[in-house]
Amino acid sequence: MERVLVGLISDTHGVLDPQVTAVFEGVAHIVHAGDIGTREVLAALEAIAPVTAVRGNMDAGAFPWLGDAACVTVGCPIQVVHDLSSPGPNRTRDVRVVVSGHTHVPKIGSRDGVLYVNPGSPSRPRGADGPTVALLEIRDSLPHARIVRL
Repeated sequence: MERVLVGLISDTHGVLDPQVTAVFEGVAHIVHAGDIGTREVLAALEAIAPVTAVRGNMDAGAFPWLGDAACVTVGCPIQVVHDLSSPGPNRTRDVRVVVSGHTHVPKIGSRDGVLYVNPGSPSRPRGADGPTVALLEIRDSLPHARIVRL
């Protein structure tokens, strides 16, 4: 049985909570859904595992090499966008997971066989959940996510 673990994070705004390193220990990949804030945040995440990231609405000048959307296959096809409500590229047909951010509120749901995950924000949380990230576990191409409070 193939098992892959992916760390999901968004809306760090230049601050990476040290607890993120412990939560993401052992992940095969990290997905950052935008509003990264600083290159140091990306470098710290890249020291843990390979990173796929997109540019958020607050990242305009700092990350010109990042796109507004990205796709990566880690256990299954994953699409990453910052803001689900913004017009953007259509969802890739075979995608199994869509990771987004922007709201700073963690949420997991599914629609039409696709798992949607917003990991919330570890640095500027909104709502009662406090600082959060998420872990995506993929077993035999079937994705399951959980929110992790820091």
